[in-house]
Order: sequence, then structure tokens, then C-alpha cells
Amino acid sequence: MKIIQSYWSKPAFHKNQDFSNNRKFGGWLSYKYFLYSLCFSCLTIKRHHKTLDLYTDDDGYDLFINKLKLPYDNVLVILNELNGEDHRLWVLGKLKAILLQDHPFIHVDNDVFLWDSLPDIAKLHLVTI
Repeated sequence: MKIIQSYWSKPAFHKNQDFSNNRKFGGWLSYKYFLYSLCFSCLTIKRHHKTLDLYTDDDGYDLFINKLKLPYDNVLVILNELNGEDHRLWVLGKLKAILLQDHPFIHVDNDVFLWDSLPDIAKLHLVTI
């Protein structure tokens, strides 16, 4: 089963943040805790799952790979395509990453920490009514 994460940097670092959006640093109170969350999420996923892919933009690549040196298996820099979009639509990065999937997958946010492995959804028998 494929596990993906996404990170579009524009909502977290846009210069015109307003109180109602509250997306600065991904909603964390400080940059330090924001970074802790990114690292801890990636590392707890990798503890239980063989591969983890990241969909991001240039700034996200610089942060996750060059600076934090997180052990993602595949990094796809495709979210630069969203640079012209409104920064308040923070979910666009997730939606873009999700729309690119063609096999069973789970999208795990960067503030989710895994204490155990996720079930293999490819082996689940889903029934529709």
C-alpha cells in the first residue's frame, strides 16, 4: 500500500496571513513545533512502513530534504503549479497529490504520528451498497 504526504508551502509562509486563516506554520504556535511535527510524522511513519512519498513544491523540498534531511523515498516537486492559487485554500496541495494517485493509497497529514502500522487497504474487501 502506498502512503503519501503532501506539503504546499504557500499557506504556511504567505506574507499576508490573517487571523481567520491561522495557517502560519501549519497552525502550530511556533516554527519550532511546526518542524518537530514534520519530522516526527515522517519518522513514525517510516518506522512502520517501508516507503513514504512526499508531494511538495520547491520550498517544501528545500525544507524537508535539504534542511531536515527526512528519509522520504520518492519526492515529487509538483505543487509549484499551485503558486497562483489563493493561499487560504490550503487543502489544494492535498487534493493535487490525491488526484495523482492511481493505486490504493493513504494520505497522512504532517501532524499525524503513527504508533503502529496502518492496515493494508489493498487487502480489504470493500462492499458498496
